[in-house]
Amino acid sequence: MKVHTGLLVFLFLYILSSCSRKLDMENIERPDTKIAERIEWYTDLLTSSPGGWIGYLYPAFGGGVTFKFDFDKNQRVRMIALLNTQTVHNVKESSYSIRAPQVPSLYFDTYSYIHQLADPIITKYGGERLVGAGGDFEFSFVNASPDTIRLKGNFRGSDLLLVRADPTGAENYLRNVYTFTSQELVKVDRFKDYYKKLNYNGQDYMIIINVDKSTFSVYYNRSGKLQFFTTEFAGMENGILLREPFVDGEFSIQRFEDFEFDFTQNQLQVLLNGKEKIVINSLSVPPVIDLDGPAQIFSKYNRSFSTYGFNYDGQRDYHQLSSDPSFIGAHLRQRYYINNLDRFEFYYYDNSNMEQMFYYNLRSSINTPGVMKFDVYANFGTVPSNSSLLTAVNKFKAFQGDAGGFYVFTSGNDVYDFVSVDDSKKWFRFY
Repeated sequence: MKVHTGLLVFLFLYILSSCSRKLDMENIERPDTKIAERIEWYTDLLTSSPGGWIGYLYPAFGGGVTFKFDFDKNQRVRMIALLNTQTVHNVKESSYSIRAPQVPSLYFDTYSYIHQLADPIITKYGGERLVGAGGDFEFSFVNASPDTIRLKGNFRGSDLLLVRADPTGAENYLRNVYTFTSQELVKVDRFKDYYKKLNYNGQDYMIIINVDKSTFSVYYNRSGKLQFFTTEFAGMENGILLREPFVDGEFSIQRFEDFEFDFTQNQLQVLLNGKEKIVINSLSVPPVIDLDGPAQIFSKYNRSFSTYGFNYDGQRDYHQLSSDPSFIGAHLRQRYYINNLDRFEFYYYDNSNMEQMFYYNLRSSINTPGVMKFDVYANFGTVPSNSSLLTAVNKFKAFQGDAGGFYVFTSGNDVYDFVSVDDSKKWFRFY
């Protein structure tokens, strides 16, 4: 009987290969086992910080909010948040879990402060009606180290940065943040003039720190072209942390700390990125002019909102619209491409606590590049019987009819600042 050597070699190699594959399969870790181990690692990490975690949440629709979280092994999390005075001082507890329907994710399971940023009822935190402020309460883990965890919202895509808190000062950290943002940071708008300029290595940068929407914007010229950058920021104990760093060549801004205001010299000194002191000057002349600024109002927006009036000479809400208890807010409704006639609407509560609205028409024009002018007309609608509110509105209207018009600068996504061409101490903001 003749034996085929080639066939024997083939059978030998086949049997050897099969055994090898069997051994390999026995050594391969199952995917669900690896996921379970990862979930356990994230849980141990979250619960391992004696001082808890400082959270910087940047909602999808803009702004930034600082949190303090304490996670325990019983799947409970205690938190305070920089939403208002109550949420800073009153601890809220929620259940949490880490699950992986697709990727390992952190879930805040029961309603808490973090849910308020996603609440469609805008009285909970603000934002847009029916959708809220663009927050999330389910987050995928992006990357993690012993001291820092980065997460991404599963629904809106908001960013959440967790930083391990120093246990020695963790208890008072958020209260210190609240004190800084509510008492110190707001002084940015108390300079008499609107414009702020930073010069670094011979390059001028126009800086806008928007305390209303927690946004940070930069205008500058590079090679003869106007450049623009905007991002959100969250409050720190003595400064602000940008969601995305501003980078221009070798110069970058990630955070400002140690704010020192000198209103006599019209200067603000800050610590840049924890390394060096720099000076920001308040000016009466714009470092740059956004020639496309006014046109963006018409092309991007149909209606913009404000809860207060003009800033003037370093005084917020100069005509005290927001101090009137009946005042709700104001809308600038752009109708330029419909009939070339815009509308300025004021909403208020009447004596029966019913919401009412009255308005005046205005004609917007851009006859000079970069400058928007308003011709204002008579009041229409249900004019308030409250004489103080009507007086404040009429004063606002007189300011808006400034003969020289207004420069328009973007101070956040769909946030616009109108600055008087004739008087840089006079400006108002809509978003």
